[in-house]
Amino acid sequence: MFNLSGMRSAIRGKRLSDLDGKSLPRLAIEGTTIVLSILVAFGIDAAWEERKERVREREAIEQLISEFEVVRDRLVTLDSVYEHGPFRGKAPLRELLGLMGSDRGSFSDARLDSLVASSLGGIEPELPDGALSAVVASGQLALIRSDSLRISLAEWMPHRETVQADAEGIGELTSDHLLPFLWSQASVRAVDVNTRYHVELGFGPFDRDHWPLLQSRMFENLINERLTILEAASGRLSEALDHADASESLNALIEIEKDSYRGFNMFVGDNLNAYWIKSHEGSSFIEYFNIPDGLSMITAYDRNDVTSGRIKNYLSKFSLAAAPMPSKDEWQDWETLLGSTYCQNNEPLTAMCIKTDIGFQTVSSCLIAIPGFQPSRGKKKPIFRYANGSPDLNTFEELEI
Repeated sequence: MFNLSGMRSAIRGKRLSDLDGKSLPRLAIEGTTIVLSILVAFGIDAAWEERKERVREREAIEQLISEFEVVRDRLVTLDSVYEHGPFRGKAPLRELLGLMGSDRGSFSDARLDSLVASSLGGIEPELPDGALSAVVASGQLALIRSDSLRISLAEWMPHRETVQADAEGIGELTSDHLLPFLWSQASVRAVDVNTRYHVELGFGPFDRDHWPLLQSRMFENLINERLTILEAASGRLSEALDHADASESLNALIEIEKDSYRGFNMFVGDNLNAYWIKSHEGSSFIEYFNIPDGLSMITAYDRNDVTSGRIKNYLSKFSLAAAPMPSKDEWQDWETLLGSTYCQNNEPLTAMCIKTDIGFQTVSSCLIAIPGFQPSRGKKKPIFRYANGSPDLNTFEELEI
């Protein structure tokens, strides 16, 4: 028989005797201190790892921004080439198809050769993807916290491949079919001379009469096929352009560390999309909404929220006023409203142009007009009109941007 009670007492006594006189409360404190030290160490390590990940995330995003700025510039240039390029665009091809069957001498030989040359131009978009490929290959894509941004980047890849494939398709049609046809039916050397390319060589000894091309069904079919491919490529290019605009700014903004800022309303827009971003104090996240076509007003309240005195007072006034017409330099109605000090019930904060006795007031105002999407939009700039001071006392002036 074993006396378990006695054994436990002996063991307990042995253990306590080995503690060098330290009391249980003191041991508890020391044990707690050790545990807390371990937890703090883990916390510091975790925080450091989090910080390193955020640094790597920012580096990846900065690389992507730089690359996408180049991509967008090249897409805009390519879009202009497709629409209006003198030697590679759709316009000269349409003109050439319209002239099929024309009588000899209807226009100059040089003009005919210029139109023929328009069917030969190659298109090389050269859209860089080194940064995006590196981010994907290195696993940095997983560090980007924005789900929408990761999705946008994934959706961009097939857009890029499509634009590249369309350019290659145009090149293949030219090299495999159109050029071989012209080599047998025309003088490419004469076309070069008449379009100021290799002028120093002069015309060769062979027939350079190209009027029979306008009577050729094969030539018409080849030109029609090139135009068809260009039109399809142009449509897909517009989709690619849509993908690389204000949404990138939106995706970055909605990932702001919310606790670093007080509540706010923000507008982000371009010539294709417009967004209202809001973060209300007390809310745990940042929200964003598409702004529909038409008139919208945003103050410290929600969009078109008539519980805002300013919106209640002025939304209807703006809807009845003549909208600005930037192309005709007509801004009068909106400039007048922006300078209006009319308020309801003597409440100055319901005025568009606020004035108070405590120094809180409207100190400037602006109007911005952005050109609509079009192939030649690179030639048109946004218009920025600015009143440097209270708009009821200062005129709006257009500033260069």
